[in-house]
Amino acid sequence: MATSYEVEQKYIVESHEAIVAQLKGTEFSPPEIEADTYYAHPVRDFAATDEALRIRETSSEAVVTYKGPKFDTEVKTREELELSLDGATEDWHALLQKLSFRPVAVVRKSRRKATLDWQGAKVLLTLDDVETLGTYAELEVVVGDEGELDEAKSLVLSLATFLGLGKVEPRSYLGMILGNEQDA
Repeated sequence: MATSYEVEQKYIVESHEAIVAQLKGTEFSPPEIEADTYYAHPVRDFAATDEALRIRETSSEAVVTYKGPKFDTEVKTREELELSLDGATEDWHALLQKLSFRPVAVVRKSRRKATLDWQGAKVLLTLDDVETLGTYAELEVVVGDEGELDEAKSLVLSLATFLGLGKVEPRSYLGMILGNEQDA
């Protein structure tokens, strides 16, 4: 299993229309509903260790994701491991609960995605409407080597500036739902 690093930034936006208009001609995926069930570890406090474990379900796939502690405070940067569940989603929910993991919350959102070519690299732009929270845009670059992190961070920040995104939301959707001051 190869390790990858996720470099992302979330922005509060009033609507997605201005972003879509600015990127005229960019192809976005149709909206897809995602339901992310987050789990608490039986003996380790993921909020304290700055980790997350979730199962994400969409109409087309399900994956289990582990997110390691953040190691950059300006742009959220962390190790990420993601595994396909290949149709065994209910079994994975049951397995985690039998191992004393407990569901903490479910984050539901409608998400549209586009992969942008930016300064010679690929940046994933997601437009989210999150149940009970509002409207957001996320920019993300995934790299396979720690030596690429500074460049990925620079890509995210420069594209955000180009798109006029300025209201950074440092917390995760889970952290916002749980009312945490810090990211969960």
